[in-house]
Amino acid sequence: MRVTVRKHTKGWLQVDIRMRLPDGSEYRERKKFATHSRTAARRWGEERANYVAANGKPRRREVPTLESFRDRFIKDYAKANRQKASGIANKETYLRLYVVPLLGKKRLHEITAEDVQRLKTKMEAKSAKTVNNALSVLSKMLKVAVEWAVIDAMPVTIRLQDPA
Repeated sequence: MRVTVRKHTKGWLQVDIRMRLPDGSEYRERKKFATHSRTAARRWGEERANYVAANGKPRRREVPTLESFRDRFIKDYAKANRQKASGIANKETYLRLYVVPLLGKKRLHEITAEDVQRLKTKMEAKSAKTVNNALSVLSKMLKVAVEWAVIDAMPVTIRLQDPA
């Protein structure tokens, strides 16, 4: 078992745990650590390594596809936050017409900048406002997935088009 604590150039600490499990497989986990105390970071790393050694490798949670997350996003985010019916209808329309046909089968954490560019290319005949509305819905959907811990981080930075 090896626990390494490194300081990142941006100021946060990274804890890197490497170990061989009893079944012979390798295990590695890296995590950002918010505190500036190397001692606390190392202590956490050692406790995490002991936990993994005792309980085995943690299971990865299943990340849903964009298509399967759509209904949860509409129901548990848009409707739960009492957005206007017209706003909910617009979100559903942009998802149904533009986003889901292209990205629906991809898992949320697998969406790339190239996928976003393909969406923009597919919508090149549309106005910049329409493209930006579709991109905004996609961006909000991914941010909600991060907030709800469905995915760990935003998989892509979404840049809106400049109005021409």
